[in-house]
Amino acid sequence: MNKPATVLDYSRRIERVAHHIGAHLDQPLELGALAEVACFSPCHFHRIYRALTGETVAETIRRHRLHRAAGELVQGQAPVAAIARHGGYGSVH
Repeated sequence: MNKPATVLDYSRRIERVAHHIGAHLDQPLELGALAEVACFSPCHFHRIYRALTGETVAETIRRHRLHRAAGELVQGQAPVAAIARHGGYGSVH
């Protein structure tokens, strides 16, 4: 991944995935489906994603959902349990 054109192409593909994640936080985001968005095999996608972002796909999804939940908590318009469920957590205990 040393060629500038390759890095640029890979970065654009990963950016497509980042937008997809942000637009679909309420849906299951599986590695294989995200790899398809980037037009990579799942194994190659995972390796490239981590190299370019510094985190795994699961960490990115978790971070985005937590960030959204934090905003919802600050707004104070929904119960904590509802926010937790919306964030993908099955329990608030």
